[in-house]
Amino acid sequence: MRKIVTALLLFSLLLQTFSRAGIYLSFKVNQDYIARVLCINKAKPQLNCNGKCYLAKKLKQAEEQEQKQVLLKTLELNLCCQELHAFNFARIPLIVNRKLVPFYLVKPTFSTLLNIFHPPRM
Repeated sequence: MRKIVTALLLFSLLLQTFSRAGIYLSFKVNQDYIARVLCINKAKPQLNCNGKCYLAKKLKQAEEQEQKQVLLKTLELNLCCQELHAFNFARIPLIVNRKLVPFYLVKPTFSTLLNIFHPPRM
């Protein structure tokens, strides 16, 4: 499952990155069809357009789409709402009669640390 999600995210990132290259590749592969059928200037053969007007139109559409996405990203505002709960201190048990010993009165026990280690004898 993790690999599938990773592959989908990578594919979507690469698709967005190489969108212009995809438009150019699609134009080169279908240039004859675009020049015959989809070209805006097919009635004016003296311009030698060969479908480049259609390519320019598609690139302009892709640029406008990218600009819209940039605007949407900048205008995005995430709001997070969380339900507030009142904290009840009555549930916490209090220890009142506990005898506290100040830290300076506690004698540290370093006797075990100061002993020299002697390996066991055989």
